[in-house]
Amino acid sequence: MPRLDAPLVPRPSPEVHLMIPPSLLSLSTPQPPHSLKLLNWFEQNVAHRLAWIDGPQNPWRQLILPLAESSETLFTSLLALAAHDLASQYPTDDPWCESFRNISDAHLNKALVLLAQELGDLTRLPPTQTSSVTTFHLTLGSVMMICNSDLLKAQTSRWRVHLLAAREIILAGANRSGMHHPLFRVEKFLLQEFYSTSVWTNLTSFNQIDDILLDPPTSNEDAVLVDFVHVIHSITQLERLKTRSRFSNLQPPSAFQIQDIHARIESAKSHCLHVNQTIYFWSDIERQDFELVVWMYYYATLIYSTQALSELPTADKDKSDARDHILDCLQRLSHTRNRLHFTQDLVWPLFIAGTELRGDQLGQKIIENGFKTVINLSRALDRSRVLSFLKSWWHTFGDDVVSWIDFARAQPSQCNFLIV
Repeated sequence: MPRLDAPLVPRPSPEVHLMIPPSLLSLSTPQPPHSLKLLNWFEQNVAHRLAWIDGPQNPWRQLILPLAESSETLFTSLLALAAHDLASQYPTDDPWCESFRNISDAHLNKALVLLAQELGDLTRLPPTQTSSVTTFHLTLGSVMMICNSDLLKAQTSRWRVHLLAAREIILAGANRSGMHHPLFRVEKFLLQEFYSTSVWTNLTSFNQIDDILLDPPTSNEDAVLVDFVHVIHSITQLERLKTRSRFSNLQPPSAFQIQDIHARIESAKSHCLHVNQTIYFWSDIERQDFELVVWMYYYATLIYSTQALSELPTADKDKSDARDHILDCLQRLSHTRNRLHFTQDLVWPLFIAGTELRGDQLGQKIIENGFKTVINLSRALDRSRVLSFLKSWWHTFGDDVVSWIDFARAQPSQCNFLIV
């Protein structure tokens, strides 16, 4: 059986700067001896895969890690995520894997008990009590950390329960007064995290036209691609409306609404390229490579809008052109070492390009290899099921199934996965 005081992490690379506050292990209750090692693992090996960009301002390091100093729940949730991620470094039959999974489960169970207490306290606080502002951020941060931990075990779908809990926390905090400026960036970041995960969730949920609770902040250094997520959400809503209008008295999306989508995609591209120039990267080469990621999101969102909303005869040509641009960007990105920093961002463009590759075995192989790279470098999450869906779609033929959206809608129990 492995010892918990054994070394867990490699020596930091020269460009990694530890930012774990010394007092982080001085919370109100004694912490287990492996806590510092798990914190180091989170800082060096997990935080970069949770962020859109792993630069000097990575919010998981700069905002959430110091925030854990103020919250036993957030601190314990962070340890649970780090331990489970560390377990995945070993074969499933290795005693290290079992040990770290047990450690993760213990921390997660403790975090859930603490979170239930916090949720009860939050709902009982008077709306005008300013101390609830801090509670709001810490509690929302804890539940989003737990949600990310459960995403490592995505097929259990427990992350969906915690996403609903985040929604309730946001509702409870919506009317709180006295938001403090030092927490403003934390607030924006956590709302962006909740919103983005909710949008990806609703992509393959066909039961209703979703109504996510908030109008989130636009793209910034912490979530540079969120403008595209906004548009993807709107496209999904309009597609659901379009489908329902065929069987009810609802009005289908208007030509103006569809034109507005195209204008917003262009605006998202321009804004994200601008934000990309203002972010602190580790190097200028990384900035240039992330620009390729922005273009991949642009073309992927164009394809999705055409798949979901367009009935023009030129749509197939538009989609194939955009698909080829994504594959070209992927090839250019794969020739640089910086793809290691951005693999967590590639699931959406890989998926959308893949939906336009039926009958193209070479293109399918490129997408399959891309998914394997993402899984290898940035963990499996729900990505194996996303790839499995693509493979089923590639081998589906028939004039009655013209879109992956229709294909997924026809088998909801098989296609309720997360494209992230």
